[in-house]
Amino acid sequence: MMQTAIVHEWITGWVGSEKVTGALAEMFSEAPVYVTVYDPKVLKGTPLEGREVRGSFLQGWPGAVRGHRWFLGLMPVAVEQHDLSEFELVISSSHAVAHGAIVPAHALHVCYCHTPMRYAWDLSARYAHEAGSGIKGLLWRLVMHRLRVWDEASSSRVDAWVANSRYVAERVRRWYGVADVAVVHPPVAVERFDPTQEREGYYLVAGRLVGYKRVDLAVRACAGTGRELVVAGDGPERKRLEAVAAGSGARVGGSGKGAIRFVGAVDDGELARLMSRCKGLIFAGEEDFGIVPVEAQAAGAPVIGLGRGGVTETVVDGSSGVLFAEQATPSVTEALERFEHGGVAWDAARIAEHAARFSGERFEREMRAVVDAAWAAKRRRIAGSASTEHEEQR
Repeated sequence: MMQTAIVHEWITGWVGSEKVTGALAEMFSEAPVYVTVYDPKVLKGTPLEGREVRGSFLQGWPGAVRGHRWFLGLMPVAVEQHDLSEFELVISSSHAVAHGAIVPAHALHVCYCHTPMRYAWDLSARYAHEAGSGIKGLLWRLVMHRLRVWDEASSSRVDAWVANSRYVAERVRRWYGVADVAVVHPPVAVERFDPTQEREGYYLVAGRLVGYKRVDLAVRACAGTGRELVVAGDGPERKRLEAVAAGSGARVGGSGKGAIRFVGAVDDGELARLMSRCKGLIFAGEEDFGIVPVEAQAAGAPVIGLGRGGVTETVVDGSSGVLFAEQATPSVTEALERFEHGGVAWDAARIAEHAARFSGERFEREMRAVVDAAWAAKRRRIAGSASTEHEEQR
């Protein structure tokens, strides 16, 4: 059996990229998982519980697990220190530094890229602005410059690139100069959702409450039109969003017309119930892929989503949802009007059938095909190099 290893950045939560890493670990059941740092408590109840997870030298450092983002400048060193010399196949699940792992020359390195490092590339100006112009800002800019230089150079260590969406594939081509990027959408546990439940009158927002997800647009659009909204999730934006709801004239808490209810973080079972009963999911953020909209569709719920990023690859406008063009409250409000009065009879069974295309079985099948093709290409390169060397010796 081929000796295989999986490399990921860090495991301090269990969200999109970690779930993909878990799916890869299930595909390659004997593969150890290498990370810079991990929280053992997070592994409970996941495919990595009881599996061999190997941290880097940072694992034992005080504060490195909880405050891993403060150690970004050391992450390239940490990922390069993994000893992968015994492996023939290395699969990195990368959104920051995992693709920079050093593998032996004979091994195949396949990178499943969730995104190139966004804070170092396409969001660098925003993060630099937030860091300010003082000493903190200067240090941030220096660290990001060094990370960009390392990131671009280390991208050449990958034999085959796989992106989680066409949107991300284009960024891999732009930042790393890679011509051939396969696209394999992430696995979604579509089977755990029930599209047959009776719909209730509320719209739903689900996910971590952080600024770039633009939950405020859903809050303002619903508050301004008297629509009921349930916000499932927690995060640093929660208090501000509650203030936005109150300031927009909504009734914060309770249910019914004009109510906006913040229910906090919910478990998978409760999230599935909310999705199966909601009128529709509002998704105003620009995501690389976006698992939440696929989950909502698996539950038979249409998606009212921003028509940029990965959502354009998972939501069919007019069939499984409505896409809007701008991250602005009027644009969301207009989309809600089209959703309710556009003459479309939303068919929960058909929407769920569309979401079934993103199943775990499909992910495994497509990833194995990518690995097989990458092995064939690597063998051709080795054979070509040997042939050239032989000709030169003659």
